[in-house]
Amino acid sequence: MYRDSAGSAAGDELRNMKGTVGDASKSAGGEGTEAVKSTAPSTSGAKSDSSTAGADRLGAKLEEETEADILLARKRREANDEYFQRVNNGVVDVVAKLDDVAKAMRSIERESKDVWAESDAMTGSVKS
Repeated sequence: MYRDSAGSAAGDELRNMKGTVGDASKSAGGEGTEAVKSTAPSTSGAKSDSSTAGADRLGAKLEEETEADILLARKRREANDEYFQRVNNGVVDVVAKLDDVAKAMRSIERESKDVWAESDAMTGSVKS
């Protein structure tokens, strides 16, 4: 009920962010694992300038993806905090209402006992 309106907006935003991160990994040339494999040290033992530049690009890409993941996690945590705060407020409201009901029931119980006590006193005096 509450989650649908706030959750869908946050969910849309998260999906859009995920799409952006996914597009960035695709533009780097295929699967993310292929890019990682290409940074493995060569068997010759010396890195060329092109492999160093590739490693730098991969490092920058990895850093961007990490920042995007952190941003997504922050958005999810904020959405979760917001949802659980609403749930907590609902629980507090229900507990307060139940407390009011319990007080009303105790009051009615006292009145009922008083009525029955008066009724017993009146019947006892009539019988004597």
